[in-house]
Amino acid sequence: MKLLDYRPTDESLIRINRKVVAEELREMKLESTQRSFICYGLFALFAINTLFTLTLILFLGVGSIVLSDTIIVTLIAETVAHGAAMFFTVIKSLFKRRE
Repeated sequence: MKLLDYRPTDESLIRINRKVVAEELREMKLESTQRSFICYGLFALFAINTLFTLTLILFLGVGSIVLSDTIIVTLIAETVAHGAAMFFTVIKSLFKRRE
């Protein structure tokens, strides 16, 4: 009984296989670049939001502006929630499960 050989023996099949592998690698690199661009954008948005909140708290401490306690707590809670959401989004997009 002859064993089946699943390796392509024809040179054209080997060339096609190499092209498919090269195309898959190119798509993976492009996907990785797009994901990192989005993650950096999310980080910049979070940094600006946090900087704005810290600036408001600094102005409150100096006494140049006056806000109610409810607004201050809401700003701080929103910043914490935004940070948690950004962390979750970055983790989900950078470390995707492969099928």
